[in-house]
Amino acid sequence: MSKYSVSRIISACLTVLILCTGAFGAIARRTVDEQRWQELTREKSFSYKTEKELQELKETPGTENFFSKMIEAIFAFFASPGGKLLIAGLLIGALVYGIIRVILSEKSRLFARKSVKADTEEAESPVAPEDILLSDWEQQMQEAMRKQDLRQAVRLGYMLMLQLLARNNHLHYRADKTNYDYVYELTDKSLKTPFRNLSRQYEYAWYGDYPVKPEEMERYLSTINEIKNLLPRS
Repeated sequence: MSKYSVSRIISACLTVLILCTGAFGAIARRTVDEQRWQELTREKSFSYKTEKELQELKETPGTENFFSKMIEAIFAFFASPGGKLLIAGLLIGALVYGIIRVILSEKSRLFARKSVKADTEEAESPVAPEDILLSDWEQQMQEAMRKQDLRQAVRLGYMLMLQLLARNNHLHYRADKTNYDYVYELTDKSLKTPFRNLSRQYEYAWYGDYPVKPEEMERYLSTINEIKNLLPRS
C-alpha cells in the first residue's frame, strides 16, 4: 500500500471522527436532563402567565380541598368551647320542649277527663257510707243490664265490689276517696290484682264515656265473680 493510500485513509477517518463529534455535540446540546427541565419550567421566565394570574391560581383552592377544609372547620368549631356550649344549649332546649309537651298533654287529658266527669255528675252523685253498705247494688246492676244500659251496669257493679270489700274489712269506704286509693288500701294480693283491673275497666267506661260492648261487659262480670269467689260467702 502506497503512502498516498495510507494518507487518504487516515484523512477519511479523521473526517468521519470530526463529523461524529459534531453530531454528538449537537445532540448533547439539545438533550436536557428531565429534572433540570422541570426546575427550569417552574421558573417565571418559562411561564406564559402573568404574575397576577399565578397568584390567583395559587390562592384558588380545588373543590376537594375546599370541602375538606370546610368539614375540618365545622368539627373544629364543635370541639371548641363555643361549639360545646351550643350543643349543650340545643340539648337542654330539646329537653325543656319535651317536658313542656308532656305537661301540656297531661293537662289536656286532665281537662278532658274533668269535662266528662262534670257531664256525668248528675248520674253519679257521692254515695254515703251507710248507702254503700245497705244498698242492693247487685239487683240494680241486673236491672241496668236488662235495660241494656251497660255503662250504668259497670258503675253499679263497681259499687257492689266496694260494698263487699268494705263488709269484709278489706277497705274503708269514704266518699272523698279515689278508686285507686282503694286499690292501694288493699293488702291481700289475691284481691289487689283483679280489683285493680276492675278499677281500670270502670274508669275507662264511666269517666272515659266509652260505650261498653257486650263482650267487654262479660269480661267485667268475670272479674267481679273472681273477686266474689275470693271472699267469704255471706
